[in-house]
Amino acid sequence: LKRDEPRTGPLLVYRYQDLNSMFRALELQRSLAALVLGCLFVAAGFAVVAVTTMIVLQKTRDIGTVRALGLSRGGVLRTFVCYGVATSLAGVAIGLALGAFILDRIDWVRQTLAWMLGHDVFPVSLYGMKTVPHEVSWVVVLVIVAMAVGVSFFGSLLPAWRAARLNVVESL
Repeated sequence: LKRDEPRTGPLLVYRYQDLNSMFRALELQRSLAALVLGCLFVAAGFAVVAVTTMIVLQKTRDIGTVRALGLSRGGVLRTFVCYGVATSLAGVAIGLALGAFILDRIDWVRQTLAWMLGHDVFPVSLYGMKTVPHEVSWVVVLVIVAMAVGVSFFGSLLPAWRAARLNVVESL
């Protein structure tokens, strides 16, 4: 039977996915993980805009000085976009290292969370597994890294554009 096909007739047919609570829990976790990841990327975009804007405001005199010395508007734009992308690459490197560290010790993390919270966050009765399975999909990792760099690139464009449009005389 297909997922949305009604079950009518003298025999009731159930799929494994309909009866297994672990499968439903994993479906819910994946959809919640996608929602949380999307919210994190939106928040990260706002953070990049805020941080780059503050840097531009703090460096107004310096921008005026280098523009007076001959740096073009495009050079100022590239400088602040590269600053935003370099910051995100540092964050991606730290995140990858921290993620690999935690993933390597995932069962210890599960036990620590169970001890801290007072209950098992991955109960055997629900999942049917005594250890937390983990698998690294390098395609997903590369997509997340690309999205992080893309968010920081687009998030730093507006403040960089504002920095490039500063009037040299007024900024000095």
